[in-house]
Amino acid sequence: IEYSVDLGEAHWHGSARVPWRFLPARPARFNAYAIHGTGEQRLYLAMTPVPGRAPDFHRLNRFSPWPL
Repeated sequence: IEYSVDLGEAHWHGSARVPWRFLPARPARFNAYAIHGTGEQRLYLAMTPVPGRAPDFHRLNRFSPWPL
């Protein structure tokens, strides 16, 4: 996996590239998530959002069909 991290004094940014060969041969559904901020300012983001105020990364019925 290729990855990079940029560490700042107050923030950081990370990214990773996952090779296709690491994924199942024919994925049927997927989702992507990001978490930003801390405390009251924390945001939970999802490509296909889930209902409710709390994050739930296990709601497979909210994943998008592959390919988009």
